[in-house]
Amino acid sequence: EIHLTYAIGDKRTDVTLKRGEGAAEPVTLTEADAREFRIVSVDGPVALSLIREESGRPTNVPEVQVNRSYQADKPLSELMEGDTVRVNLRVTWSPAAQPGCYTVRDFVPGGLTPIVNWSWDWQSYGVYPTDVGEGAVSFYACSGRGGETITYLTRVVSRGSYVAEGTIVQHMERPSIAVSGKEETIIVK
Repeated sequence: EIHLTYAIGDKRTDVTLKRGEGAAEPVTLTEADAREFRIVSVDGPVALSLIREESGRPTNVPEVQVNRSYQADKPLSELMEGDTVRVNLRVTWSPAAQPGCYTVRDFVPGGLTPIVNWSWDWQSYGVYPTDVGEGAVSFYACSGRGGETITYLTRVVSRGSYVAEGTIVQHMERPSIAVSGKEETIIVK
C-alpha cells in the first residue's frame, strides 16, 4: 500500500492506494484551495499531475490533431440499449508540436456511459483514465512518440439522438496549446 497525506489549509486528508492497480486520487481544487494545497507526507511511489481547466473551447493549434471513432459488433445505426461500444481516440503531434504531456478529455454522448472500474485492463487499452465524470473521460498522453491511440469502452444506456462534443487535447503546462475535435451525433434505437 501507498500512503499519502495532503492538506488544504488546516484540513488534512489521508489517502491509501493499493500498489499495482493504477489507482488515482483525484482532488478538485478551487483557486483559493490551490494556493493552500500541500503534500504533508508520502510513503511509497507517487506521481502528482495538475490539470488546469479553462472555460470555453480552445483555439486549435495545427501541430496537434485528434480523431475519434466508434466500433461496435454491429453498425452504429443499429445500436440498442445494452450494446457495448469501443471508443478510439487517436492523438498525433507533428515534429513542431510543444513537447510534453497533454490531457485528453473525451465527452461521452448522453446515451452512452463509460465502462470503467479499478481493475481496468490498461495493458490491453494502453492507458488508464485519470478522471471519469461530468459526461467525460480524461486521460494523459505524451508527445514523445508522435502519436497515441487511447481506447475505452462504453455501454448504451438509453435511446435517442445524442451529440458528442469534440474531444479536447490540451497541454498540461501550457493550456493555450490545445485542439478540439469534431462534434458527432450518435443515434440509439
